[in-house]
Amino acid sequence: MIISGLGILPLSIIVVYSFMSPGSYGGIEWKPTLEAWINLLFERDIFNETLHINFAHLAIISRSIGLALAATLLTLFFGFPTAYFIATRPSRQKNFWLFLVILPFCCNLLVRIFAMLPFIRDQGFINHLLINLNIIESPLRIIYTDAAVAIGLVYTYLPLMVMPLYASMEKLNFGLIEAGCDLYGNRWSVLTRIIVPLVKPGIVAGCILVFIPVLGAYVVPRILGGGKHLMLGNLIANQFGPSRDWPMGSVLALFLTAMVMVALMAYVRHTVKSQTKVEHPISDRSKRYFNIGRMPGFTPLALFCLLCLYAPLAMMTVFSFNASRSVTRLSGFSLHWYKQAASNPYVQDAALLSLKLALCAACLATIAATIAALATTRCKPFKGYTLVYGIINQPLMVPEIVMAVAIMAFFGLIKQYTGIQGIGYLLLAHSVFCIPFAYLPIRARLENMDLSFEQAAADLYANPWRVFRRVTLPMVMPGIQAGAMLSFVVSLDDVIISMLVAGPGETTLPVFMLGQLRRGFTPEINAISTVLIGVCVLIVSLVFWLSMKKR
Repeated sequence: MIISGLGILPLSIIVVYSFMSPGSYGGIEWKPTLEAWINLLFERDIFNETLHINFAHLAIISRSIGLALAATLLTLFFGFPTAYFIATRPSRQKNFWLFLVILPFCCNLLVRIFAMLPFIRDQGFINHLLINLNIIESPLRIIYTDAAVAIGLVYTYLPLMVMPLYASMEKLNFGLIEAGCDLYGNRWSVLTRIIVPLVKPGIVAGCILVFIPVLGAYVVPRILGGGKHLMLGNLIANQFGPSRDWPMGSVLALFLTAMVMVALMAYVRHTVKSQTKVEHPISDRSKRYFNIGRMPGFTPLALFCLLCLYAPLAMMTVFSFNASRSVTRLSGFSLHWYKQAASNPYVQDAALLSLKLALCAACLATIAATIAALATTRCKPFKGYTLVYGIINQPLMVPEIVMAVAIMAFFGLIKQYTGIQGIGYLLLAHSVFCIPFAYLPIRARLENMDLSFEQAAADLYANPWRVFRRVTLPMVMPGIQAGAMLSFVVSLDDVIISMLVAGPGETTLPVFMLGQLRRGFTPEINAISTVLIGVCVLIVSLVFWLSMKKR
């Protein structure tokens, strides 16, 4: 609880910073002022101090909101038929198809964005295909545009739309759909008047899950936008980085957080209104009667989405074995790039640091999450329970860029007054960020446990510690293992927190890869990315197996 509570204190620090003056050489000066808040939408003339509208900030804010809305609508367009396709599969196949959707999302974000570069470059796969089909005569300019950023956002966050949609569609009463067909409803009317209203909670949840991270996106616009098409996340990082205007960065971070909170409040309000709806059981017979074929185009679109999720990763893996430096043309099989990456001392140091950091952060986060899950499921309800639950899961509700700059400012304050340095700050930041990823599967496991076993052990005179060690712990162990592995993957893949919080000599592997991109996209990056993909596939497969083991 104490560790997870560290996520609240940094946010309060940036609230204070937003009312201070910027320091001459970065940081802040303890002189209260509203100048940063004024500069959010206005700027002062350097000659006569008059206020003018800050069109640069307005452009970035409007671009962020526009891209977030566009990405949300596009993921809904592609995610709806994909979720419907999975929900209408036979019961034995559902988990397999859902696993195929989730797996790419669990891969390193940086790797997924790197994998897109050979497709959208001027001489990339998409332009080659269009030219060979005589659709275009000259290459389209895709990369380093708003379109490239939108494509990257849709590709990155599509699984977040599919999962809540599937959860709603899996509970659909297909008898109502059959009734609509029997009453001569065409496919469009059945879709819009029956299916969509029934899965509306899933649509709203999916839109919120996509809109929130997209609004604060940092990695996608930085790589695919080329630094020319900034979003709020990039602007915040720049204020805490090169610009060194921490009060302005704090104001922007709070502004982004406020927009996210408004979206979450709208979701909660809609959820409360939707809780009175009654779910009806579904029979396999009704599903077979109204199968996916009754919605033309859904199956091809769903399969196309799955192809798009895996094609970039597959091509990256193939070209990691390319004999030449080209990332778009194969010229033979070779392990040269793997050997070169393995012999690179900078890669070795970054990989070793990432592994140590991920292991330690996963252990700390899992221990804290287990204690928090026991406290919130085994204790009697108390005042402030909702607040405690929100604090534990805060890293999931606040954009990562906001968490990163808040933790950086908080730790900077500690370093300034104590002089304490070291990698412990980065470890603590990773641990705090990973807690909710470990907490959710552990809590789910505890909530589904049969309390009669613990009560029987207590009746047989076992003390609370023995009940926990002999009964509770073995039964909740699959959830603990799943939470630990998820925390390990999240920490291993993190870019933003590692980049902003790390001190000198604390470069993790993802941060090293991001820095290498300035020298161009090389097969060496492909090789490193392929190894990360393999690690992710192995761990996510184990988590999936553990979740299914005792279901």
